[in-house]
Amino acid sequence: MKRVLPALLVFAGMGAALAQSLPGLPGAGGPSGGVPQKAPPVKKVDGVCYPPESQLYKRITTGFIPFVAMIDCLKSGGVAAKR
Repeated sequence: MKRVLPALLVFAGMGAALAQSLPGLPGAGGPSGGVPQKAPPVKKVDGVCYPPESQLYKRITTGFIPFVAMIDCLKSGGVAAKR
């Protein structure tokens, strides 16, 4: 039993590493997993909702809250971007 337990732990670790490298599995892939990340339809920063057609939308890369639709962002207390 003493030899089996370390072997199981090694195989379990290898399985977790393999799962992290496979795209399409829940919790696997991530930003560096080779799967392109789709941009959210609406980004909210500091209470302002930016739709994809906004001039600043592409510049917002971090620190935003994603929303599926503009109406959802507005219902959360956000306001529409002026530009």
